[in-house]
Amino acid sequence: MSFNDVFGQAQLVMAYKKPKRMFTNQLIEYSMGIALISSVFILAFIYYLIDKVVINPLTSLRRTVYRVIKEGDFSQETNIKRQDEIGHLAHLIDGLFSTVDTQKTILVEANQKLQKLSDTDELTNIANRRALMQFLKLIERERESALFPVSLMMLDIDHFKGFNDHYGHQAGDNVISKVAEALNGKTRSNMDLVARYGGEEFTILLTQVSEEEALLVANKLKQAIWDLKIPHEKSPTEKYITASVGLTSCLQADDFEIEQMFRIADSALYEAKDSGRNAVLSKMYRKHSSEN
Repeated sequence: MSFNDVFGQAQLVMAYKKPKRMFTNQLIEYSMGIALISSVFILAFIYYLIDKVVINPLTSLRRTVYRVIKEGDFSQETNIKRQDEIGHLAHLIDGLFSTVDTQKTILVEANQKLQKLSDTDELTNIANRRALMQFLKLIERERESALFPVSLMMLDIDHFKGFNDHYGHQAGDNVISKVAEALNGKTRSNMDLVARYGGEEFTILLTQVSEEEALLVANKLKQAIWDLKIPHEKSPTEKYITASVGLTSCLQADDFEIEQMFRIADSALYEAKDSGRNAVLSKMYRKHSSEN
């Protein structure tokens, strides 16, 4: 440091030793690099924690919900057991799934019971007319050759009105129930269908039986009703309850027509009644078109 006179000449010069720097430029740059690298690691670690603690569990929850909705299987669980808000959310979702699964089970069981009630005759607990027609329509639609030959019987309790008038309607209902039980006991539960067609009339559908076999079954059913030995004082035919049966058999799937089966079987039934009742009569099945 210099002090000049009025002429600009240096009159006094002072000097001092420059102090030594505490940090060099290289050290500062090195420290900044370390700080930058540390910040990157810290941010990466924070992201890892967020991903592991928050993002992954939420993604798992979302996938579980989507899968359950898509598959309709509400018995599944989130499998997240934690004590934080995400764990609480998972617990609520599991509870919701459990409630829906329970309600779904109850609904399915209720629908099955309703379906059974709608397809079952209330008095006899066998198939009703609706169930019979559904099965016949299935056969007509699918025309599965493995089911054929198919035989249809129309069975009617003889002189039932006289029985009702003499013994009362409660006794008549008991007869219908016992006849239904006897018919069920003489047919195959996995191959045949016994249905109450209406009143004292029953329909028996046999699958995979020949005409000769169907005729044998029809006679066994008639005998089974006689073997019940239910007294019928007002019957002009026999002293016990009897039945008449009309039968027809369709041999080929391509020939099967529901209305024609009923028409021929019903015609056979009336001929069995005209012959004196307590009888079985079989008529050959012919397609409606061929008769015309």
